[in-house]
Amino acid sequence: MKQDNSNFVTIQGENGCWSLRVAGNGRRGTVVALHGFARDSGYFSGMVRVLERDFTFIAPDLPFHGNTTWQAAFYTREDVLALFGQLCLLPAFKPPIYLLGHSMGARILLSVLPELPFEVVRVIALAPDGLASRGKFFSEGIPLGLRIRCKNRLMEPRLLLRVSSFLHSVGILPAFQHRYLQRQLGDGESSRRLYHTWLSLYHFRVRPGELNQYRALKNLLYVWVLGSLDKIVLQKSAIRYLRKHKLDAGSVLHLVQDGHELRNLDWPDLFE
Repeated sequence: MKQDNSNFVTIQGENGCWSLRVAGNGRRGTVVALHGFARDSGYFSGMVRVLERDFTFIAPDLPFHGNTTWQAAFYTREDVLALFGQLCLLPAFKPPIYLLGHSMGARILLSVLPELPFEVVRVIALAPDGLASRGKFFSEGIPLGLRIRCKNRLMEPRLLLRVSSFLHSVGILPAFQHRYLQRQLGDGESSRRLYHTWLSLYHFRVRPGELNQYRALKNLLYVWVLGSLDKIVLQKSAIRYLRKHKLDAGSVLHLVQDGHELRNLDWPDLFE
């Protein structure tokens, strides 16, 4: 398989050191891309191989993922916005600017979009978390203080798996989510990543009213990509959410026969 020609750079933040994948030549602009949970910037390597002659790609590893190192217990909107402020100073950062996020990465981009320090022409959201995701209450509804107090118990994978099994046995936790936790809690490192990411998600909420106002103000385009086989972001539920909040108006909706990972996309079509 052809390898992409990525370079890796670091940017020092207040609470850690960000690792960034940078590739391409920027003839048609720059794509800032954020991966999803339990992935890293390598998720976008297939897209980079296809489009690196047309775009520059800047893809950070999120805290607690990949090669980014993080000292704080969680990261916030301010941390992400500070990073994006430093991206503007990179020689590779050339307009027009496209945002692309997968799952949790899409949630983060949509959350900080109205406060970005640069203009954006298009936001491409792949299986975006935060719209109609399963378990949305657990990612958004539990107060941060309670999450922090749960640390000692939630950092123990075996206990979490016992709780997951019990909730599944009494019909509270769906089978898919139970299997997902079993995969993600295989060791202590995975458990720590899950816990610190859970703390961080409290700070990133999708606010449809703000997104509609920002779209009208900046005349940008939203591109929503939803998989019919996705068991995390349910396609029909996500479509209902977009229509209810009028986020489908003036947007492009791609419905594909794929799962949550969306590995078989026609990448050029998303940028036309």
